[in-house]
Amino acid sequence: MEADVFVYYELHNFYQNHRRYVKSREDAQLRGEVFTSESDLQDCLPLVEKGDTVLSPCGLIANSLFNDVITLTNSDVEMREDDISWQSDRDAKFDQPDE
Repeated sequence: MEADVFVYYELHNFYQNHRRYVKSREDAQLRGEVFTSESDLQDCLPLVEKGDTVLSPCGLIANSLFNDVITLTNSDVEMREDDISWQSDRDAKFDQPDE
């Protein structure tokens, strides 16, 4: 098998295209802007704060986690777990805040 091999898979009953899920994020916060007031993060509803703490990042998208395990049965193939996101997302869409 020639490199690079990409693995894609399908999930059932995982609704990332539901309107409420898709709208629940603050793009400026995901690009690294710091928000300290709940009122500035209304786009993140229903996950804006936990107790008295403003979530950073806030929203359903930023606080959803998918965890899966993939096992390779061919010992001649090495699976890398680095650089799995698009460079354009790392450069422009998501950034760490400067604190």
